Amino acid sequence: MRLKEVKKERVQLTGKYSVEVFHSIEDISDLWQEVTKDEDIFLSVDYFRSVEASPPSGLQAKYVLLYDRNELIAYFPMQISQFEAHESIKDTQVDTNKLRKSLAKCVKFNGLVAGNIAVSGEYMFRFVKEGFTPKEKFELLELVLSACTEYFSTKEFPLSLVFTKDIPVARKIESIGVKNTKFSPFSVEPLMVFDIDEKWEHFSDYLAAITSKYRVRAKRAFKKSAHLTFRELALEEIDARKDDYYKHYLEVLKGVNFSLFKLPKDYFVSLKRHLGDDFLFYIAEDSEKKLLGFYTLIRNKKELHAHFLGYDKDTNRDCQLYLTMLYRMISFGIENRFDLIDFGRTALEIKSSVGAVPHNYELYLKHTNSLANLFVKPIINILNRKTDWEARHPYKV
Repeated sequence: MRLKEVKKERVQLTGKYSVEVFHSIEDISDLWQEVTKDEDIFLSVDYFRSVEASPPSGLQAKYVLLYDRNELIAYFPMQISQFEAHESIKDTQVDTNKLRKSLAKCVKFNGLVAGNIAVSGEYMFRFVKEGFTPKEKFELLELVLSACTEYFSTKEFPLSLVFTKDIPVARKIESIGVKNTKFSPFSVEPLMVFDIDEKWEHFSDYLAAITSKYRVRAKRAFKKSAHLTFRELALEEIDARKDDYYKHYLEVLKGVNFSLFKLPKDYFVSLKRHLGDDFLFYIAEDSEKKLLGFYTLIRNKKELHAHFLGYDKDTNRDCQLYLTMLYRMISFGIENRFDLIDFGRTALEIKSSVGAVPHNYELYLKHTNSLANLFVKPIINILNRKTDWEARHPYKV
């Protein structure tokens, strides 16, 4: 096949391998579209355009192609991210652990990310050429990351930490035979996934599948939020009302224990402008048209992704707004014949209570300094505070 000529920078790796590095999706849009073949919206040209137009704080997108001599064999979406622990870990101000507080003030770095810190899931790489084992793929990933770390450190600014995102626990590097790696595993909160029974056609089918206790709970939530109006916004109104809903996003962000980034105010406008009907933005209003909450969804073929949301905390307490939003997402997923809903990594217990189940992933990290790399895992373990939660089981046995 003949691909469009694009601006590129070639970096030679060991032996027969080399990579081409691109700094904007516009530099590679035709080629990227050709090799990704629209397999996933979070790898699409339109998605990367939306992120580049309004990126999360301290984030730069990069695009890397891996060649075996002149044959393209894989592509790697990457990000450079600026990270300061005291800003990302929200509970350090009231933390009684003095070591944790001190570490949070000291830990600052520029990191290279294989994957996407703004969404959950495996977006580290895709291989165009078949025949590579999982072990070979990971070893090539490590080779590419090492070369790119050196390249970006020379061209832009020093990178001190490299990490991959996300790898299912079932595919640990030990299990695929990778040895002598400098990466250390880092456990994160599980991804909560809601599987939709193919026999369900309406939300009432879901209600019939859960026990009376959880059915009463769902009806109570709808009753408490009955005075609210939910409606979808078009692009113009998403732009016009961003001051109203952005404050609710920030309010929810304050309650998240750990966050690598903060979204800019125009982020949702950019998503709608580039993704169109695949991005859905819903608001909740009272009788006076006051915006009290919002949630967003992204269509990804047969998967529905619950993206970012926000709400007024008093309204949530009085009206069970967040729980109502989850039920509305479930109803939408059922009615539109999706296979599953990706609910993300926050509010684990309440998502479990509506039927989502945990899918466990790990990140892999390494420091570019060999001595400092010895301390990465213990430092991360001190800083990383896992959420205590109890799994719920709403379905009838």
